[in-house]
Amino acid sequence: MPQYIVSLKKGLNNEDYEAAHQHARDLGGRIDSTYNREGPAPGFVVDFPADAVGTMEKASNVEAVESNGVAETQ
Repeated sequence: MPQYIVSLKKGLNNEDYEAAHQHARDLGGRIDSTYNREGPAPGFVVDFPADAVGTMEKASNVEAVESNGVAETQ
């Protein structure tokens, strides 16, 4: 399955943060790693089907969903 970075809105309480994880799992995802809820970039990395991205993006506590990959510089 493709891997995505889910960026969550800043300032979420723990319940909303965990609800976002559960929403990803409900869409068939597997959480690979998480970022600190209180850090500068709260969110997580998830493996889930590409057709789940649109639904995840519409969640009220989600800022953005983007494909995870290798960044290259010249």
